[in-house]
Parts: sequence; C-alpha cells; structure tokens
Amino acid sequence: MWKSLKWILIKIWNYSAKNMLGETICIFLAGSFQPISAWLLQNLIDAVGSIDLRRGGIMAFLYILGLNLHGLTVSIREYCKAAVCRNVEEGLQRDTACKFSRIEYQVFEDKEKRDILQQIADRPCEQVVLIYENLLEIAGNVFSFAGFLWLLSQMGSFIPAGFCALSLLNMCFSYRALMISTDLFFDQTADEREMDYLGELLETKSFLAELKLFGAVPYIVELWNRQSRRVLRYRLKMTAKSQLLFLSGALMNALWVGVILGVLIFRLTARSITLGMFVSLFNSAVSMIALSNLFSDHVSQIAGNAAIARLYGEFETFPEKKSRHEEEHRKKECGLEFRNVYFHYPGSEAWVLKDVSFVVRPGECLAIAGENGAGKSTLIKLICGLYKPQKGQVLIDGRSAADYTDAELKKALSIVFQNYERFHFTVRQNITMCEDEKGGAEEEKILEALKAAGCAELCDCLDSQLGTEEGGMDLSGGQWQRLAIARALYGESKYILLDEPTSAIDPVAESEMYECFRKVLKKRGGIMISHRLASTCVADRIMVLSEGAVAESGTWNELIKSKGLFAQMWDIQSSWYGGGRIDGKTV
Repeated sequence: MWKSLKWILIKIWNYSAKNMLGETICIFLAGSFQPISAWLLQNLIDAVGSIDLRRGGIMAFLYILGLNLHGLTVSIREYCKAAVCRNVEEGLQRDTACKFSRIEYQVFEDKEKRDILQQIADRPCEQVVLIYENLLEIAGNVFSFAGFLWLLSQMGSFIPAGFCALSLLNMCFSYRALMISTDLFFDQTADEREMDYLGELLETKSFLAELKLFGAVPYIVELWNRQSRRVLRYRLKMTAKSQLLFLSGALMNALWVGVILGVLIFRLTARSITLGMFVSLFNSAVSMIALSNLFSDHVSQIAGNAAIARLYGEFETFPEKKSRHEEEHRKKECGLEFRNVYFHYPGSEAWVLKDVSFVVRPGECLAIAGENGAGKSTLIKLICGLYKPQKGQVLIDGRSAADYTDAELKKALSIVFQNYERFHFTVRQNITMCEDEKGGAEEEKILEALKAAGCAELCDCLDSQLGTEEGGMDLSGGQWQRLAIARALYGESKYILLDEPTSAIDPVAESEMYECFRKVLKKRGGIMISHRLASTCVADRIMVLSEGAVAESGTWNELIKSKGLFAQMWDIQSSWYGGGRIDGKTV
C-alpha cells in the first residue's frame, strides 16, 4: 500500500505542485486551531469565573481571532482543493488516454488485464484525489490529536493512553471493514461486466431487433435478473459484515465517552479542576472521539481506494508498442512478407498459423482463400502489428510489423476489417478520422474516396452527423460498410488490406466495388480476403490456407487446373449459382 500512496503523491505533485503545497499548509494550520481554541476557551471561562476582565478580554480577542483565521484558512484550502481536483483529473485522463493508445493489442486478450482496463476506463480519477485528501486529513487530525492529548494530560497519563488505545482499535475495525469492501470491488468485476453485457443486449437496437425476432427477450431478461440477484445477495452479505465492525467501534466510543464524563464530574465536584478545565477537557474528549472515528475512516478509505492506485500502477506497466526512429534502409518498398510464421493466441497452445511464408510485392494483389478458422483474419492482425508471432517474422518493407508506430502504420496500411465500426461522427470525420479543414485538395480526396466506394449519395452531406443516438442520419448496413471502404481508400498508404470488405453489399454493387479494388491495388498492392471466391479473379495471385498452413498458391487458372482445394471450393460455391452436383444431388 505504501508504494501506491507514494505513486499518488508523486502524480499529484507533478500535476498540481503549487496547489498541493498550499493545501498542505492550510490543513496543518486548521489542525492546530482546534486544540488552541479549546485551550483559549478554557482560559476565557476561568477568567470570567474569577472576574479577571483584562485576562478575559485578551482571551476573548484571541479566541475570536482564531475563529476568523480558521475560516480564512478553510476558504483558501477549498480553493486549492478544487484546483488540485481539476488538474489531477485532466492530467490522469490525458495520460490514461495516451496509454490506452499505446498498449499492445494482445493485452486486451488477457482476462485479468482486461478487468484492470475496464476499471481504469471507468475514470476513477476522483478516487485518486480522495486518497490524497484523506492523507491530508490524517495529517491535520494527527496534529489536532496531539494538541488535545496535551490538554488531557492535565488529568494524568491514563486518559491520553486510553484514547490512543481506543483509536488503534477503531482503526483496526475500520480497516478490516474496508478490506471487505475492497474484496467486493475486485470479486464482482467479472459479474458486473456480464450484467453490463446483458443490459447492452436489451438496450442496443441491433441486438434487440434480432432478440425479438427469435423471441429471446424474456430469456435475456431472466439472465439479467438472475445475475443481478446474485450480485445483490453478495453485496448485502459483505456489507452486513463490514457494518457490524463499524457498529462495534461506535459502541466502544460511546462507553469511553461515559467513562470520561464520569471522571470529569468527579474531579469537578472534588474541586480538583476548574469549570473552564471541565468544559475544555470534555470538549477535547468529544473532539478526540470524533477525530478517532475520522482517523479510522480516513485510513480505511485509503486502504480501500489504494487498490485504484495499484490498478494504475499495473496499468502503467502494460506493454506498449515501441516507437523507433525510421532508418533510411527501411524506406525501401519491398512488400509485405511472412517468413516461416508460427502463431497461437495468448492463453491457447493450438497453432493458428503454421510455417506460413509468402511475399506480396508493391502493386501486387494477393487473394487469400480458405475455410472458416483457417487463419485468414489472423494474418491481417499480424500484419497490423496487433500480435507478434511466436516464431518467424512478419515484415512490412523489410521491417518487423510489430516495430511500426501507429503513425507509421497509418502511412503503410489502409484496412477494411470484417467487423467494421460505426463511428457516430460526421461523414467527413468518418473518412479522415481527424479535424479536417473544409474545402481544398483534401476535400477533393474525400469526395473521390466516397465515389470510388459507391457512396456518391453522401458527397453532399460531408458535415452531417451520423447515428440516430445523436439525432443524426441513419445509414444502412451496406452504406456503413462502403463508408469503411471509403476510409481505407482515402489514405495514401502503400498497401491495402481487405478482410471480407463487401459482406453487407448487394451483388451488383459488389461487382463494381471489386473492379475499384482491382484498380486501387494495382497502384498500391495489398491483400484481399473473401469467402466469395468469384472476387479472387481480380487478384494477381491466390493463396489457399488450410488448418493454418499454406495448402497451395498460384494464379486462378493454375489453381483451377491443379484440381486442388481451391478448385473444390470453387466448384461447390459456383454450383449454387450455375447448377451442378453437391453430395450426389442435382442443384
């Protein structure tokens, strides 16, 4: 935990050093005012009781001055506190967003790391600030506590020692109670993620439409209710345990206040203390009980929320894509290359790719065919540097794909994924993925990309918002896919990667699209994956994958004549369109 606290203090100092220093000074001043005020009140009452007007006047003046100074200190502290909160929130969110952009893709495949990412994505900045504020409160409370102990030492050493023991016991109870809450925080992350997913199914239009068609809405609702009840039962159980510990501490405090009051009344009636001392010491005792509770609460909250600092610490250690300076010899264009690549996904020992080797030269189009699960989409992920192969090399122009920065990848590759995203930005932002200036040569490039992708109808509404959630235009599935294709065509990358790019487009538009791909790929080169084997006709070469290995490679004519796996898949697929026999049945 100490390492987490050190991390927090260093972060806050880096983000808001001056305000942190100002708030620290104010908290110590405020902490010293409380015992001093109690001592001044004691002397004021005794002076009034003894009719010492001169002494009483001085004490009254100092007491009122202290109250005013305390109010001024609190105001200054609140200003510094607000500034610290603002600066820390801005700094943490900025650094977190930058870290997310640099994390290696394989981190998202790890369940434990994914839990941490989810908790960090919930922006727990206020919890980091809360830990810092609790640390300051503890420092001020310790200062006040020490002053009250000095006042109570007028009654001997028994009372101060009792307060110290009681405070330690309260702190142990509170710490244990907050540890229960911390365990609850970590234990329920996976359960809450499942609840969120089920809730998303019921709230998202695309999911809900399909669920209604299959009559599955009641089933999903029941799953959500079942998971919700399980989460709630566990929360109630753990909360009851923690509150029982807090109740035990409260009962001890009440008994101790009764003991102190009895001792003070006895001493007052025995005339061994003055009325001023009685009032001052009783107020000090009550204040120390309150400080003891606050101290326990602060320590417990720190212990509970320190988990967030630990999460940030682990988050900062997640591997990143390394930025390297591009050397001159790396600027040559020698194509996309796999050299004896073996790969399996994290957490699995099953090889997805086995000894895969091929080269795609600049200006050459390679079509990749194969059955589902053959490893076609995995090839794309390796080229994009999302994963590193366990054996072999994946090279872009002679350089390892994993060594490319995001900016370098953007220059090297344009990609249309099978599962493309629907960004609820303007049409212009969907194409450029940045704040592009209106007009000029860049706008002409946007219009050309839209027309090439078959989205000419969007050319007149570049600044229209997309997505019905924001009150914008709603596009069909085919339009969204053509927009994703236009995004890939807009860039000036050397190579284009197409992973099932026309799955939501009608056959006529698809034919026109592949003709567009053929022209673009002749200029740039790249890889095209499609289950519709007719599209492979536009490729210069076809590679067939089977069970993660290269089964055959060649031109369309060569593969058809060889009567291998590609020819078999071609015959089966084309029979559905032109007639033929499948499993002895006439089609």
